[in-house]
Amino acid sequence: MFTFVNGPVRHPASPQGAVLQDRALRSRLKLIEAATSLFAARGFDGTSMRDIADAAGLSLGLVARYFPTREHFAFALYDRLADELASRAVELPSGSVASRFTALMKVRIAQCEANRRPLTALLGPALDPQSPLYALGAETETTRARVHGALAVVVAGASDAPSSSDEAARLTQLLYTVHLGVVLAALSQKDASRAHAVVEQFERGLGFLRLPLVKQFVGRLLLDKPRAAGRERDTAREILEVLFRDNRVLPGVEKGLTGPSEALHRPNIEAVVRAGQPLELVLPAFPAKAPNEKKVLGALPDLAEERALERLSELLDELSGVYAPGARLTICSDGHVFSDLVGVSDGDVDRYRDALLRMVDDPRVRWFELSTALGDEKPAKLRAHLLEKYAATEDELRARAAKVPALAAQLDGIHRFLFEDEVVLHPELTKSQAKKQTRARAYEVVLRSEAWGALVAHTFPQAVRLSIHPQPDPSVKIGLNLLGVRDPWLTPWHACAVVARGGTTLMHRAQAEAAGAVVAYTDGRPTHLELELR
Repeated sequence: MFTFVNGPVRHPASPQGAVLQDRALRSRLKLIEAATSLFAARGFDGTSMRDIADAAGLSLGLVARYFPTREHFAFALYDRLADELASRAVELPSGSVASRFTALMKVRIAQCEANRRPLTALLGPALDPQSPLYALGAETETTRARVHGALAVVVAGASDAPSSSDEAARLTQLLYTVHLGVVLAALSQKDASRAHAVVEQFERGLGFLRLPLVKQFVGRLLLDKPRAAGRERDTAREILEVLFRDNRVLPGVEKGLTGPSEALHRPNIEAVVRAGQPLELVLPAFPAKAPNEKKVLGALPDLAEERALERLSELLDELSGVYAPGARLTICSDGHVFSDLVGVSDGDVDRYRDALLRMVDDPRVRWFELSTALGDEKPAKLRAHLLEKYAATEDELRARAAKVPALAAQLDGIHRFLFEDEVVLHPELTKSQAKKQTRARAYEVVLRSEAWGALVAHTFPQAVRLSIHPQPDPSVKIGLNLLGVRDPWLTPWHACAVVARGGTTLMHRAQAEAAGAVVAYTDGRPTHLELELR
């Protein structure tokens, strides 16, 4: 059994600790949001710590507790941009190293344009080796690791990727150096024309730069951090092998730790290992039970959730076995993010959460939800805040879905969930009507999902992001298969636990009962189904 900490239900052993932790997270997010808006409007130099405190409605002393200097806000901006870059790197179409790098640098240039005022003001400190914001200094190592991961994906997924891992590492290093030049060109001019010219020239000249003598010369000029020591590299790989041991992938995608996935995630994990810190994991999951009686036993968590929580604890044990500082997991419940779209009341989300929190007692596992991040407001108001601050537009999502097969597959999977529930909840609709209505809602669900992911990334910038859903390769999220089920989309909150001779698995209730399973009860409440194998 487990107990969550820092969640909305107070831990009996520490009645105030959980609430204080929630307030700390809220205050930090308020400050980041305020600083981001002020930097965009006034620039970095034109924004004082007092300005940020006033905009966030917090005291100057509280600001200093979480962000001792303005530079710490700059680190948060760097982390956000690096995370966005990695998210776009995994969506790149197939092609040569040059074409993929060009496409990603267009994203980078757009980031520079959107954040020109604060980034231009930060350009001087970024070039000053004595500044904590020095682009190649120790303070910015984690951000560099994320960017390195994105550029490693450019190389690993290219049609002309080097066959040697050392060669790929050197090429990634070269791309990182050119990337710095692109950023400098984008910010040192009034517009981005010079930066686009640099990218175009590099695309034409990449073949020359990949010649052995040129690469050796350029390699001596590279000023970034040295390659990770063998121990750090090996430990990072062992961690990734644990996380990818039974990963959930989209149909047709190779399971296990692949070269592109390792290229994306290893630099960030190496930075954690080098610092000797516990590994932070975040998992958006455990929203509420689906409202479809053909799938689940009721509105409260049952044996399916209990087995899933046990598996998460086992995962943390496995990580501790390969990495002494161990790992911590934050479950980021998205129940209130989607409740109005999926036919679940906000009250049912709260009851599900409270029952789930009574199931657990592992101090390494923490709880995070909309109210944890944004305050004790009505869920509808919290959803509006989430969309205003973190969501893209539906037009932007549709344009990406038309180009990114993995995103289109995600939309199809969400549509499947919604349609299955809609035809049960609203039998008066024809199937074509239900499909049309739920297709439109699927886009809204994915928009909110990505907004929630952005908020989680803001709150836990150094964390490894996990997912309960199948993922492409590579992906910024690592898909977890908590109960070893074959259906890549089946989750504890869309199914029942079925206990048979071979162990516990997940099935839709109707499917299990059709196979002869019977409902089992604990204290008068249905908790799972039992199936006698013949």
